[in-house]
Amino acid sequence: MIWDSNGVRGIKHILTQEHGLDLTGWELHYGAGISADGKVLAGAGLNPEGQREAWIAVLPSEENLTDLLEDLIEVTAIVNEINGINSSLDSKLESALESFTAENADQRQDAVNKLESFIKSVEAQKGKKISEEDADLLIDAANSIIQKAQE
Repeated sequence: MIWDSNGVRGIKHILTQEHGLDLTGWELHYGAGISADGKVLAGAGLNPEGQREAWIAVLPSEENLTDLLEDLIEVTAIVNEINGINSSLDSKLESALESFTAENADQRQDAVNKLESFIKSVEAQKGKKISEEDADLLIDAANSIIQKAQE
């Protein structure tokens, strides 16, 4: 349940009815964390195959690259907390964020290079310190930012 200025509402209702996410087959048992801005939610439940799985939802919105990267930083912090790890992934993303907000003309390629380094680090930890599902989520999010940066 989420309690905000709109009252008390279920997480699944918020994700499906208010943000149009498709959660067919998912059972969201509980929420374990929410970002300060309320755009990133995490918890656990059963996936469509009936297996217990942690979930992370990033609420869709019209955001710029900086907002998307800040969301990825928050998701990464949640993944680290869920898995009980402290990784260098945060610093790679912070460095990419600095590149996106820099004044120089080459800022996007520099940030893309740093995001690609982040992806390689996640791939190296996939199935070890970071679950395959969480790693795929982080990699997909980073690739989406890279794709948007290259548009």
